[in-house]
Amino acid sequence: MRAARMWTPSPPRSTRTQRQPSDFLERASEEGAGSALSRRRQHPRRHRALRGARGGRCRARDRARSRRPAQVYAVEVDASLGPQLTERLAGRPNVELRFGDALQLDLVESAPGATKLVANLPYNIATPLIAESLDGLPGIELWTVMVQREVADRLFAEPSTKAYGAVSVLVQLVAHRTGFHPVSRTVFRPRPNVDSALVAFRRTGLPPDFRRVKGVVEAAFSHRRKLLANSLELAGLTDRAHAEAAIAELGKHSNVRAEELAPLEFLELAKALG
Repeated sequence: MRAARMWTPSPPRSTRTQRQPSDFLERASEEGAGSALSRRRQHPRRHRALRGARGGRCRARDRARSRRPAQVYAVEVDASLGPQLTERLAGRPNVELRFGDALQLDLVESAPGATKLVANLPYNIATPLIAESLDGLPGIELWTVMVQREVADRLFAEPSTKAYGAVSVLVQLVAHRTGFHPVSRTVFRPRPNVDSALVAFRRTGLPPDFRRVKGVVEAAFSHRRKLLANSLELAGLTDRAHAEAAIAELGKHSNVRAEELAPLEFLELAKALG
């Protein structure tokens, strides 16, 4: 089976490495899992390559070809890279390149059937893009993202910690982490002021009425310094009395804060709020 993938917007120029931007797409069009956003399908070349490997006659090139994704859907925010990318990607029919802001594009339309999302995400779009893809791209099975270390630490932070927030809850309700690799700022040119990390996580499922749950989670963390009941009221989700009654159904005291609830408890809270 082969994969179809998607490349998302480039980071600001100050955080790019000396590697040419088209190199990633070239590798993504040739390599298997771990290079971008993907759609799986059966392909006879894959099976021929596997049979050859068992018989000891499969060449390295055949094995590499068998891992090529069926389609790479690439989204690049910097239109000035158009001529270079078009030239470098010529002759690669499995790469479809689009220019634009990934937060503004209809990603379902832009990457139909995609099952993997791999991207180097700038700080300002990392959290909203990941959160939106959880249910906005329900076919995604695997995420592999390069993000600033601060964002990486939030994704799978534990309750009652400083890093724990809305995106922590949402990601953990949908996926489990499969990989985490710190990336030092020293590997980038020019050198940024922050470290990064490569994080991989795989979908475990999508809770029922996830859009409603997402609204409750975002409201709960919208006023982090406030008590949970106050935050829900200030966000306009419900009144304080109803919020306190729902919190009591969870067996929690009325003075609980959002960061004290575990991800699964937010499912119960959303149900209790009705």
